[in-house]
Amino acid sequence: MHNVIASLREAGYANDPTNDMQIIDVPPLARADAEELARRLIEGEQISADDAAAVAEALAAAVDCIPYYIHHVIDQLKRRGGAAGRDTVREVVDACLTDGLDPWHMRHYRQRIDIYYSGSEIPQALGLLDALAGSRKPLIFDDLFNLLKHREVTEDREAALRVLRLLESDHYIVRETSGKYRFRFPLIQKWWRYERGLRL
Repeated sequence: MHNVIASLREAGYANDPTNDMQIIDVPPLARADAEELARRLIEGEQISADDAAAVAEALAAAVDCIPYYIHHVIDQLKRRGGAAGRDTVREVVDACLTDGLDPWHMRHYRQRIDIYYSGSEIPQALGLLDALAGSRKPLIFDDLFNLLKHREVTEDREAALRVLRLLESDHYIVRETSGKYRFRFPLIQKWWRYERGLRL
């Protein structure tokens, strides 16, 4: 919604059509609920597992408790046949993230930047996400900005902060109470590294 409103403002629209709307974030499932969903799907699909609870736990963790991906992994485990275990879950997730046919439509995360961001925002967004994807830990703004300057010729801190706010609004990243930034979902961070050829 914020991207649409930004486009309208660029065209001269001055109103705020969302001023009486409550902004609600739809988070993934709670860990216990995600594990329960995975366990019930394992049982319902009659997937062989030595320890269904352990497989469900690994599955929930591997896909950040997002039901869409839980269902997809279960579908792949069913198709593979054989016994499912923690390693099998990891193999399925990695295979889906690196599959050239993009079965989870992950390239949407890259393509939408070209659609909704403009001008210098695009290389800055890519540079900031690349820096975060390649980091083992959350980063404070100064460290993140220094990494961006290695990728893009910029000294415009305000522009980088604006792009970070956009990336936050678009659910790519979160800012922790410590002020450090990180990917919102480790699954998307992992895919971003694969897609962009980055090393952790």
